[in-house]
Amino acid sequence: MKKINLLFAYVLCFLFAGFIAYKIVWAFPPSPPAPTTAANATHAVTADTATSANALAVNAPVVTNSLTATGGNITNTPISGSTGSFTNIDGANVTINQGAEDGEIIALKSSDVSHSYAETGADTFAAFIKTNATKGGLSIKSYTDTDSTALTLMGNSGVVSPTTSVVVFQANRLSVNTATSVPVTAKAFSFKSYSTVLFQILGSGDLQLGSEIVTPSTALAGGIVWGNGTAANATAANAVQMWVADYLGTADDARLHIIGESSSAYTTVIGSGKVSITGSTGGLTRKMVEASANITGTTVTITLSIPVNAKIIGADMRVDAALAAGETWDAAYSGGNTQTIAHEEAVTKDTKIYVPFDGLNTGGTLAAQAAWASPVTTNTTNIAITKHGGGAFTAQGNIRAWVYYENFDTLANSP
Repeated sequence: MKKINLLFAYVLCFLFAGFIAYKIVWAFPPSPPAPTTAANATHAVTADTATSANALAVNAPVVTNSLTATGGNITNTPISGSTGSFTNIDGANVTINQGAEDGEIIALKSSDVSHSYAETGADTFAAFIKTNATKGGLSIKSYTDTDSTALTLMGNSGVVSPTTSVVVFQANRLSVNTATSVPVTAKAFSFKSYSTVLFQILGSGDLQLGSEIVTPSTALAGGIVWGNGTAANATAANAVQMWVADYLGTADDARLHIIGESSSAYTTVIGSGKVSITGSTGGLTRKMVEASANITGTTVTITLSIPVNAKIIGADMRVDAALAAGETWDAAYSGGNTQTIAHEEAVTKDTKIYVPFDGLNTGGTLAAQAAWASPVTTNTTNIAITKHGGGAFTAQGNIRAWVYYENFDTLANSP
């Protein structure tokens, strides 16, 4: 009986000790395990059906899996034969090393996309891939399944009035072990339609169109003018060629030169208010000169300085500021020609006349053609304005004139 009582006492003590331990644990629960971080995780990111074979290990030296974003969840799927790694090396936050693989290193997909390009998945809308399997480079490819823009590169400045370039395209080449500028004759940028080169920009900034190279002008004022100062030496099939150069070698007289497909021997030249046709040397130029004069005194000269041996085509005149009431006016060439231009014209502002060189006489009527004056100037020629009926003008008003004429350009000496 004594032994039974002793056993019973032992049981009661054991139960009591267990109860006390339970209460202590309940009152002071143990700390939860530390959260998973990149420093202590073995599988920081896992697949939906993660196993030790396909879970992504953080800070692991080699991962034989690819990452796929599905419905906003990151999963990873083993790549058959892949030996790539997903590591943090060379100071980069993330480095993806695909080893010797040549396929897409990154593919962006969407279930909204379904295109017909066989080189990638039908639901891929963008992919990153080596430009050359063994030499490297990066090709960024994008795909659409409808008639819509496939690729947009957009830079958004953070200020209202940027003072620096918002988007920069930069081409470099290797020098020892660092980057430097592309040589002036090397191709820095190419623009293609599939395999057809549309145009290229050289390291010098010159634009190459086919085999022709043109240089942007260093002084762009209100537009872009292309040229390299050198005449084209041959015609181009189905093309018009243009370049900018000083006309006939005259300094500070740059003009636009144009040749067509049929011949490079004759050039049309435009600039400085002139249109010229040239051959190997010399040429015929059609020009326009413009000037105005305030109306005062007996004879008012509009100084145009039309050269000797020029053939006058005609003139336009306009009253820019009204003359005194009743003081109608006449006009004629002076100096190297005396042909009448205007007869008893009105004094009001914006009075306009358009007068080809013809046989208008001082009375305002046409003379017989046999009596017409020659349109060729014998000396430097201007325009003289006189008060109709004679006398002096009241000092009031302004008249403007435009004269069109042709003359020959000087021939170079024979070689």
